[in-house]
Amino acid sequence: MTKLDRHIYCPICGTALPTQSDGASLSPEVMKLAPFCSSRCQLVDLSNWLGERYAVPGEPVTLEPEAPQSEQRDGTN
Repeated sequence: MTKLDRHIYCPICGTALPTQSDGASLSPEVMKLAPFCSSRCQLVDLSNWLGERYAVPGEPVTLEPEAPQSEQRDGTN
């Protein structure tokens, strides 16, 4: 029987997140960044989402053009 690997790995760089002495739980400091190992990896992930390198699978959505808004908000011309 093999021992299960109970580490959590950063999805960006693959670094194992340090665990507490029980070997299973993460410290509060590490939990602030989890599942990432650093704020740098958090920002790389955010950049990937904003740069549309990640996508949620689904049917393509066709956007319809928005109707022009009137320049006046009070309803008068």
